[in-house]
Amino acid sequence: MPDKTFTTEDTADVVKKLVESAKGTDFPSLAPLTSLLYWDGKPVSLQDHFQFQPIFGSNIPASMILMCGRQEGKSLQGALRTILLALTNPYLRQLVITPLRSQIERYSREDVETFIDSSPLRHEFVDKKCRMNIMERNFINNSAIVFSFAFLDAIRLRSISGIDMLHVDEVQNMNPDFIPIVQSTMQASLKLACTFYSGTPLSIDNQIELLWEQSSMGSWTIQCPSCRRENVANIKHDAIKMIGKKGPVCVECDHLLDTRKGYFLHENPEKLTKFPGYNIGQIVHPYHCEYPHKWALLLHYMETWDEPKFVNEIIGGSIDNAGDPLTKQQLVDCCDPEHPNEIQAAADLCRTAEFVLLSIDWSGNSVTGKSTTGINCIVKLPGDPRLRIVYMERRPPLQDHMDDANRIKQLSEFFEVDMVCHDYGGGGDVRETTMRQEGLRPGCKIIPIELVSARRKPVMYLPKQVTGPGRRSYMLDKARALDYMYALMRKGQIILPSWNTCKNLADDFLNNAVESHETPRSSPYIIYVPRRGKVNDIAMSALLGLFTGWWLQGSIPNLRGTLSDEEEDDMDSGLYN
Repeated sequence: MPDKTFTTEDTADVVKKLVESAKGTDFPSLAPLTSLLYWDGKPVSLQDHFQFQPIFGSNIPASMILMCGRQEGKSLQGALRTILLALTNPYLRQLVITPLRSQIERYSREDVETFIDSSPLRHEFVDKKCRMNIMERNFINNSAIVFSFAFLDAIRLRSISGIDMLHVDEVQNMNPDFIPIVQSTMQASLKLACTFYSGTPLSIDNQIELLWEQSSMGSWTIQCPSCRRENVANIKHDAIKMIGKKGPVCVECDHLLDTRKGYFLHENPEKLTKFPGYNIGQIVHPYHCEYPHKWALLLHYMETWDEPKFVNEIIGGSIDNAGDPLTKQQLVDCCDPEHPNEIQAAADLCRTAEFVLLSIDWSGNSVTGKSTTGINCIVKLPGDPRLRIVYMERRPPLQDHMDDANRIKQLSEFFEVDMVCHDYGGGGDVRETTMRQEGLRPGCKIIPIELVSARRKPVMYLPKQVTGPGRRSYMLDKARALDYMYALMRKGQIILPSWNTCKNLADDFLNNAVESHETPRSSPYIIYVPRRGKVNDIAMSALLGLFTGWWLQGSIPNLRGTLSDEEEDDMDSGLYN
């Protein structure tokens, strides 16, 4: 615990000293400064949140992650950290982002605003000239906290720049595709460009678990005073066995443990300076393990909740509960044994097709650290209502953009392609420019498509105007589109080349997992996440091409019939414009 705390009598002197101490590149430790801010009429203290002290340290790493159970105060402590960084570092620009607008408004209004307005030193932090609205808060020292959200899309973030520090709260519910876009707000920073992640875990394939495994992986650990056994409160170690009748116990001798004598034990200590990670569950948090009635409630949850919910929200751990949208046998059943995944065989089918599409999912930034460029050739044959993938190809990782464009040109000419559709999100605009420079088959059109979350819009639509940089592109609701694709694959409505000739590529269709996410005020929604350590580029490339083909046909085939009237109305000739 800190030796000194600050009182209202320190006032202006304290703040001036803090500003002085922050000049240059060294950041002061924030833990002694928490009492500058107030909560419930009292100075803030880490006495009952001592496990959060590391996030208030003077070390500002490039990345940091805080993975906790529910109702532990992680968002509140994150807000406290953000404010103290702003107060002690002039001209520092921070961005706090959550998936939902309601979450970021609550964070700004109920956490950040309350901390500032409750402090007797408020007049030393802000004045009438400071902007203090829900989406941005400025301070006298010219530091700023910007607030935003990214659920349906990340377009609004493209206009934010000059950010020095980023806080992604509830990162487990964030669309993984948005993280690189969010981090791009720090590209112009000459200071730190640091990212602080926080959230509650879900499945082992969720990005919060993938980020956690890239960190130092520090778990709260309590050494037994009786047998000296180290008890690691992590789901992969001792967490479940530590749950005793009256509190956390030693898994070896059943001795009752004192969480205040614990410490973080890091599995990857060499990463502490660059990417520290901290895991705290309710079973070792004072608010839950030191009060008998709260512990009794925890035991009740253990008996009545399903295992995934208990592990996620109480233990603060990830569990393998993501669903599989397609079985291996269903995938094999989609394959046509008569048509191999060979260029000449595919070209022969293309010669007789009603239309030929080339679809591309570009390699790029990925939470899994693995990404390749996936290419599919898709055709519609006369007399067959089904779309057929006649050729698949994976480009080597980190391939030069011009080499990729040259290969696409070759394939467009050999297959006599009518259209090339590609993922326009991220760096897709740059890729398209390279394709145009390299050239395509004469008359071949380029169709840009962005994968978004748009539950209230048609599954695929063309916006009436450009809402961000670049040209107008088609929007494809990723979760619903994948739902459609997998449902049709299960019904045998999508044909692939023979299994023996494409299994190493077709396996990508098995590398997407489904997660269900709850929202505060509406029904749960689903997202698709790549399986850990796997790539899904061929599947995502196929998604773009299949929907372009169905768009051309005017309907999705026999899932429950055709598209809704609203979706049919949205299918206009603008595809060719």
